[in-house]
Amino acid sequence: MNALAYLIGVGYDEFGADASSAAEITWLETCDSTNSELRRRIELDPTLPAGTTIVAAEQTAGRGRLGRDWASSPGDGLWMSTLVNLPGCRATSWLPLLVGLAVQRVTSEIAQRQILVKWPNDVLFEDRKLAGILVEALPYDNVFIVGIGINLTSTVYPGAIGLQELARESTREQLIEQVMGQVRVLIDQWQSQLWAPGDLAQEYVAACASIGAQVSVTESSGEVWSGVGVGLDAAGHLMVKADTDLRTVIAADVVHATIDPCTPKNS
Repeated sequence: MNALAYLIGVGYDEFGADASSAAEITWLETCDSTNSELRRRIELDPTLPAGTTIVAAEQTAGRGRLGRDWASSPGDGLWMSTLVNLPGCRATSWLPLLVGLAVQRVTSEIAQRQILVKWPNDVLFEDRKLAGILVEALPYDNVFIVGIGINLTSTVYPGAIGLQELARESTREQLIEQVMGQVRVLIDQWQSQLWAPGDLAQEYVAACASIGAQVSVTESSGEVWSGVGVGLDAAGHLMVKADTDLRTVIAADVVHATIDPCTPKNS
């Protein structure tokens, strides 16, 4: 497939862009990283509207949270990054959670299986990773690049699961349209609620594999401890009951928040 670009109209209420703007979605055969590619384009043209999106069939230097490598071979997944603006939002830590919820909604509908989110940035089928989210802030007020990687096959890396193994046939174009549509719907709803997550937070908690399960937390300081995920605070941080203490886990301070395989959600 040759590089493809097409336009979708995105209004301010839908995606934080000016209503007269159109956001471009560009398909690339290969790039180093869709997040990096989008960042370069924004540096060249800071007026790019929210909703501007890069989709690649392959990433040669894909990455996940904390700079981890993200395997992105041709045909193994769908890798995309989109520009998001959250004007006036003071709770931006909810952004990766709600994008994960958008992916969970779409993949659950496509697969007709129970797909769960894993705090703070993964989407799972059972205990296998189906998708991941990487949010990076730009040097503008409340403007972010949101990277989304969805595995289509399980050959991406050990422990992965691919959407093609779970679902009826769905084209990449349909998947892009559905995921981006759900991201717009959730951001629109979030903004209409004056950036209070409200019922979206309730939906996330209900779909979160980390809540009601035993989790092992590795902090950036090197401290490792475990407890039971019991909920989220107002900022979307994970609350974990560890012995008699209730501890708050902030994504930026955590290297891993692993769900113990022997203690699934609500076991």
